[in-house]
Amino acid sequence: MEIISSGNLEIDDLSGGGFLRHSSVLFLVEAGSMGEIVALNLFANRLSLGDAGFIIDFDIPPSRIREWFKSNIEDLEKNKRFFMIDGFTRMYGETPSEEEYVIEKPRDIVHINAYLVELSKIIEQYKPNVCILVLSNNLFLLRKQQLDKIINFIYNVRTRLSQFGLCIFVFDKGMLEERDQKTLEHMFDYVLDIKILEVDRRFQKYLRVAKSPSPSYRDDFVPYEIRPTGFALSTKTVEDFDYINQQLKMLDEGVLEFLGSRVIIQDSKFYPIVFEMMIGEFGYEEASEFMYNHGKIGLPLVKDFREQFKVINLKKAAESFAKLIELWGQGAAEVTFDEKTNSYRFRVENSPFCSYFKGLGKVAGWLRAGVMAGAFESYTGNRYECEEVKCVAKGDDYCEFIVKPSRV
Repeated sequence: MEIISSGNLEIDDLSGGGFLRHSSVLFLVEAGSMGEIVALNLFANRLSLGDAGFIIDFDIPPSRIREWFKSNIEDLEKNKRFFMIDGFTRMYGETPSEEEYVIEKPRDIVHINAYLVELSKIIEQYKPNVCILVLSNNLFLLRKQQLDKIINFIYNVRTRLSQFGLCIFVFDKGMLEERDQKTLEHMFDYVLDIKILEVDRRFQKYLRVAKSPSPSYRDDFVPYEIRPTGFALSTKTVEDFDYINQQLKMLDEGVLEFLGSRVIIQDSKFYPIVFEMMIGEFGYEEASEFMYNHGKIGLPLVKDFREQFKVINLKKAAESFAKLIELWGQGAAEVTFDEKTNSYRFRVENSPFCSYFKGLGKVAGWLRAGVMAGAFESYTGNRYECEEVKCVAKGDDYCEFIVKPSRV
């Protein structure tokens, strides 16, 4: 069975690896959570990965959806594999729609069903590379036609559409009775629960995967925020560095603790001087190998960091650990991930170690390279290697490290 990515590493991790190609996803949102943006972002990710996209919209003016895509993700006017089906405009009257595909009687289940049968002929041309997003709250305005019939209609639509590819439905929990919500959850393969809570006198949005066919999915509420480019799941490590700063504690006279381990504060020249002395005694190659291995095995704080902070995938762990190293005064780091080579690139400014060796003519960041390789190994349990490809010690403007799985 084919697993496809949501286009978001955090959601893939929480759901147990992504979504089954032919499956149904239920988004349960709350007022104020802007959960529709999360669903639209996932939909846009699938379009960027090559899927044909169909939005069947009963809830939002289509112009607003197009404007959001245009300003945040991509210009849908240029995407010939995108289809907007307007079931919203005629929901409240005879206002003409500017869309090519219009559901003329969106309050009539029989008419909607007949329309979707015809639409299925178009969707079928693109299967299995299809993502369908149904914004469906207003279907529950049809309560007078009996709620059980509406639920049954949704089930039939979900079954019909998921045969073509990934099918996503969005419902506001405020429109549902508890019994109806449980029925919907039972009908879908995946359930993403979105809620908003007041935390420290401000409202925080949370997302969790409440249901997944994968045995490795994680049923945890994770905070997220809406950003100009869509949305982002966050972690305590990345977003709240006041908390990390507070982890430096003096337990007793002369005893400092950070993340549960005893630490010391030492001059930034200490390790460079040690490396310099070793070069003089053993030569550059042997001294470099020693520093790399020392860094790889000599950082117990990596394990403490992994255990104490909720970091939900390797990319987030890399970003978070880079921030942690900044707090130690080891220079500012920027992390990028290369999916083709499965490697992480760390650009480092103001490295105190390498700056000491300006003019050396060779890379000097062997200790840091070892620490980074060791950090990845500690987090994943797999072997990693780290190479410094740019260094201020050999005349570059900044230092750059590449971490990737070891071939040995």
